[in-house]
Amino acid sequence: MDHDSLISICIPTYNNADNLKGCLNSLVPQVKPYRIPIYVSDNASTDNTIEMLSSFKKEIYPLLYYRSNDKNLGFDQNLVDAVNMSSSKYVWPIGNRRRLLPNSVKRVYDILNKNDVDLLILSVAAHVTSVQNKRYKSARDVFLDLWSNAGTLGFFILPLRAWKLEIVQKYVGTFWVHFAAIFEFLASLKDVDVMFTGWPSIDSHGKSQWTNSLFQGWTNWKNVVMALPGVYSNHDKELIIRAWSTGSFSIQVLLYLRSEKAYNVTLYNSYRQDFLKYTNISLAEAKIISQLPIPFARLYTILQRVLSKGLRMFVRFRYRLNPISARTFLREAGRHQIEQKDAMHRFLSEIERGTGLAIYGEKEVRKALEEGAVRTLMLSEDITNIQDLSGNLIELAEQSSAQVEVVSVNTEEGQKLRNSFKGIGAILQTRSEGSMSVS
Repeated sequence: MDHDSLISICIPTYNNADNLKGCLNSLVPQVKPYRIPIYVSDNASTDNTIEMLSSFKKEIYPLLYYRSNDKNLGFDQNLVDAVNMSSSKYVWPIGNRRRLLPNSVKRVYDILNKNDVDLLILSVAAHVTSVQNKRYKSARDVFLDLWSNAGTLGFFILPLRAWKLEIVQKYVGTFWVHFAAIFEFLASLKDVDVMFTGWPSIDSHGKSQWTNSLFQGWTNWKNVVMALPGVYSNHDKELIIRAWSTGSFSIQVLLYLRSEKAYNVTLYNSYRQDFLKYTNISLAEAKIISQLPIPFARLYTILQRVLSKGLRMFVRFRYRLNPISARTFLREAGRHQIEQKDAMHRFLSEIERGTGLAIYGEKEVRKALEEGAVRTLMLSEDITNIQDLSGNLIELAEQSSAQVEVVSVNTEEGQKLRNSFKGIGAILQTRSEGSMSVS
């Protein structure tokens, strides 16, 4: 049966028939008008996955193709096998917990049909703050800005030829072959053309299967990032590792892992230097949690869920928000401090390396804003109290679509911005040839 040759959807799966069926049900109404094929590689599941796929193909979508391994080959090889089932120009790997939001396939298809891009990155629905599309011509900028999206199945679409690079096999067994395939491919290109879509496109459903392997995944992640080509500097790699680590590990996460028996004294001893180097968790906190009785940790997580539910109810009542808006409000409130830290780490890294991609001081920043050269405006909380100054800078940022980060002075990064850079800094779109001294 004829099917579309522009794009195909590839799904690796293992013992997750119910989630897989939900994923397929969200896909088929959108892919059917375009006759987009769906390829599923099953990693020797012992549940009813194959029976479900057989029924789904026969009764709902004939362009569903599936295969089953004789034994479990691991996540990476199963993903590569799913991709190799395809013969289309582009491959869209999707995890079986993903659910497409309305019109996602239409938007993706229209973009790929009109643009010969090297990579299309989709927005994570839970993290969207604004709808902005962007085009990248630098592998380094993609690495710094979109590493999180590139590490998650469902949020990137890559040409099939990228998966054919021999070096991709080097990363099989790490859990991160998809991430490596993206950035090895971009590094191999003389000219890079990457598109990012700012509209929400895909969301997740069900419980993550990473709980018991999070620490091993963390180790492998660091190794994969550091093994990437020199196009991505060691400074940038360390920046990305810290960003992932601070986002993935918190006191609450450790408590949850402890309650699930996925964190203990042995893991603390193995990762104590990584906690110190890459996260905001103190060694004392990490050690205490590793020794907590499991019932106590479980009680804490239950109380935390109850308090969180109460907070959501309060937010909905106080701000008259619908459930979706309230959830977004709470997610963004929780992410805001992490985003501040990530932005400040990048700002400080660019200053330290003298790349010309970061400037500070009112005069320099104002000039760059007027020229539309600023990607991110950094303002200390103290500066926002000076209404005429901060208001004018924020207005210039809004006119040029620059992102604005107001950095709390209660953090180490915020104190550095206030004390060392007089509370005003900026990350630029392109290199500045001018002075970076404080005005």
